[in-house]
Amino acid sequence: MTDPFYCKIFVATDKPIEEVRRLVSMQVSEIFEDIEVDADVSRNDNFLSEWGQVEAFDFIENCQFFVDLALVEEYVKLTDQFHSNAAELVCGIRKSIGIAVASCEFEDKIVDFCGWNWTVNNPNPPGSTLQRGVSA
Repeated sequence: MTDPFYCKIFVATDKPIEEVRRLVSMQVSEIFEDIEVDADVSRNDNFLSEWGQVEAFDFIENCQFFVDLALVEEYVKLTDQFHSNAAELVCGIRKSIGIAVASCEFEDKIVDFCGWNWTVNNPNPPGSTLQRGVSA
């Protein structure tokens, strides 16, 4: 069973982790002003390469960092608000930090709100010149 009160957001950027933490913290305090969440930024131990060096974007291997986002008090009545706010955070990370990919139970809401989220059939971020399955 998946957790409707948790979202892992993978982040690809050239910014240092301290800057990512600062920018995420600012956005979380603005977006989640009505509900309490934990948002911890960590280095991705599975990071292998910069995303521009690969044919197809793999969010696990091509993102240097991730944000563990979790609702502190899990109330069913807060589910929709948490999902909407998490989608807003993903969009905010994309505007101010870099590529953001959400891994959560409500990825369809991320797509609806932000226009894209990683899928097997659509792995590359909007505006990317990468082509799936094309060798260099």
